[in-house]
Amino acid sequence: MHACSSGAVGWAAAEPLVSKVSLAIACMSGSFKGVFVHGVLDAFEAEGLYADVYASASSSTLPTAYAAIRCIRTLDTSIWTDGVRLLRRPGSSMSEVVLETIRLHSAAVCAALFGPGAARFLVAAS
Repeated sequence: MHACSSGAVGWAAAEPLVSKVSLAIACMSGSFKGVFVHGVLDAFEAEGLYADVYASASSSTLPTAYAAIRCIRTLDTSIWTDGVRLLRRPGSSMSEVVLETIRLHSAAVCAALFGPGAARFLVAAS
């Protein structure tokens, strides 16, 4: 285990696979397809594959933010089951689920996203 720059504790990542190649990863998904993005980014981090730039939209925003600070392995997958529970509330929408999840978890990543060593983080919005 190691402490992420955000203060969260996670698994120690492997040594980077490549050190001289610039890489950008676009994570565009909506609804609960974001769980797929979460899993892929987790696997990349476990193997030491990091990008210089991460782009996200909709439900991929939170896992992508965690990947940008190299802490995706600290983001528990319960965010997705919690999201399903929120969505089942009368009158709830997927937008409300995404916004609530970001509200609950943003404090853990906000400062780290603007700190030294973080990858560029882009969010597509409309």
